Amino acid sequence: MLRLAGAAILLAVSTPASAADWYFVAAAKDGSNISFIDRDSIRDGESGYVRASMFSLWAEPTDGMLAYRFEIEIDCAGKRGRMIAFEPFDTSYKSLGEKTLPNEWIDSGTQGAAISTFICDHGKLGPDNVAAGHQLPFDTGKAMLADRARRNGQ
Repeated sequence: MLRLAGAAILLAVSTPASAADWYFVAAAKDGSNISFIDRDSIRDGESGYVRASMFSLWAEPTDGMLAYRFEIEIDCAGKRGRMIAFEPFDTSYKSLGEKTLPNEWIDSGTQGAAISTFICDHGKLGPDNVAAGHQLPFDTGKAMLADRARRNGQ
């Protein structure tokens, strides 16, 4: 589970605000997952870092989990991030409750760089940032993953 959490560090974020505003931000090149950021959750933290909520949906269940919502903190100058907490969802979209994490800093990778940039720019929208609505984007994410798989001939 920690390996999955570590791999997903910058696939991350927190409990959404009552009026969440989810946007597509990044997808794994291999089509294994897709990530969204709640634009309304982006805020400057007390430590000088930027925090946000992230939702990642997997194309196939991993360890019985289909999705995760993360609270992440980004060190924009240092190009690194850390997960503060996560909430796993099973294949029926049922939450298994919020869990805390060890708060280890991890350097951004390719997918993490897109996520970090979006958060550090406080949700500045680009042409690829598709709005996913106010609910957790299970259906939008599944449709986008299926579309990517079709385009990649999978």
